[in-house]
Amino acid sequence: KIGRAFALLFNRLAMYNLDHPFTVESMKNYYKTITEGLSTFSPIVLIMNQEQFFIEEEPIDSRINLSKMVIHFKKAGIQSISFEKGMKSDELNLFIGIFSDLTRFPTADHMKKALSSSSVKRIRINYVIFKKMTADDKIVSKGTIVENLSGVPKAPQSEVKKKFMDMMAENIVM
Repeated sequence: KIGRAFALLFNRLAMYNLDHPFTVESMKNYYKTITEGLSTFSPIVLIMNQEQFFIEEEPIDSRINLSKMVIHFKKAGIQSISFEKGMKSDELNLFIGIFSDLTRFPTADHMKKALSSSSVKRIRINYVIFKKMTADDKIVSKGTIVENLSGVPKAPQSEVKKKFMDMMAENIVM
């Protein structure tokens, strides 16, 4: 239901403009649908993987034409959009304005900066990223890394953290 509502909203954005009554109606319907979902589960993530869209692990109905949405996501470099509990309709409206304007915000990074400088705090772009992993790989949170480095002597601790983070970033890039 959430996926269909987002696809309808996107298609109306593509056909009309942001202020068109059909688009405004779709924004209201999507807000209602996503808020109902967020009352049970948060965050809810819309993910594009191999030109297919999913809400969490559930694929969006294959009967819905998502080709324009695929092009939009690819052009901007968007992999996921996360919606968190407590999201307000104003946040959604600001997000849709930023998300739909590839002229002013041509990449996901531009969109992220615009979202962070506005009052949009509960909608994030490319916050959830899928990566191929093997069974023996281990996922470690940033907090765990910082806690484990707390035993390092105070003076060089920041240098060790920097080297470790550089090494981690290099590993991710590879």
